[in-house]
Amino acid sequence: MFRINNKTIGLIMVCFVCILICGCRIDFNSDVLPDTDGNTSPEQSENMGNDSGDSTIHNNEPSPSPALPVSYVTMYVNLKQYGSKLNVRDNPSIDGNIIGKLDHGESVEVAWEENGWAVIKYDGNGGIGYISSDYLVQEEPSELMPPIIDGSPGEVYLNVYKEKRILELWSNNGLIGEYNIGLGFNPIGHKEKEGDGRTPEGSYYVCVRNPNSRFYLSLGVSYPGISDAERGLESGLITQDEYNSIVNAINNGGLPPWNTALGGQIMIHGSGGSYDWTEGCIAVDDNVMDILWEHCPIGTKINIYP
Repeated sequence: MFRINNKTIGLIMVCFVCILICGCRIDFNSDVLPDTDGNTSPEQSENMGNDSGDSTIHNNEPSPSPALPVSYVTMYVNLKQYGSKLNVRDNPSIDGNIIGKLDHGESVEVAWEENGWAVIKYDGNGGIGYISSDYLVQEEPSELMPPIIDGSPGEVYLNVYKEKRILELWSNNGLIGEYNIGLGFNPIGHKEKEGDGRTPEGSYYVCVRNPNSRFYLSLGVSYPGISDAERGLESGLITQDEYNSIVNAINNGGLPPWNTALGGQIMIHGSGGSYDWTEGCIAVDDNVMDILWEHCPIGTKINIYP
């Protein structure tokens, strides 16, 4: 019979304690063993996410996408009349302020079109402008040629709009061109006397052509007219003889005297029509003056509106 003495019992107790200690140590470390790729196990990741609260969810949400850039399409201005320009406005309405003008054949970058208006890239108004989409084409148009006009007096005429700073060249067949102008340093109101810096208003005609003007080329305006002479006589600015000389010149389609207190030498001339700088004349760009010189013989009617 196998006998267990005290020494044997003691050895058995020591082995049992060692087994308990080693077993607990292995179980304690089993929950924190790494995955094979060196990351925390899926179970531990899930627990960490839950413990961290909502902040983990917000940090993992995608940030909002930035606004998509506008895609511009290149198109071309296609006008109908030689010398005309297309108005660029600050809003899609004919009542919008004109912030620039475009020439025939000029390329523009179009963002979109809506209700007859096109939104274009334009530096004159914070980066955009509005033009009529009726004058846009996808292919570059052919060059416009000036119309051929048999040049007897009366077949062409000029309309000048002082407030709009526009001169229109018309023929019996319609509008030939529309051009920017500059006026005198005191542009508002009808001219009354010499040196007032105003451009006259009313019906006149080309009374002289000067190819040697110091302002490129010039067409003389038949101011003072008969109504101007009547006003001057009533106010005492001119004498009866001066009045008679003005009336006779106008009735004969000639050059009225320009040396009276009413003033004179009002011309349509070149050297620039982008701002008001004259002493009462109507200024245009030199290339526009070439067109007017070609089409406006002596006797051409000039209507000047406020």
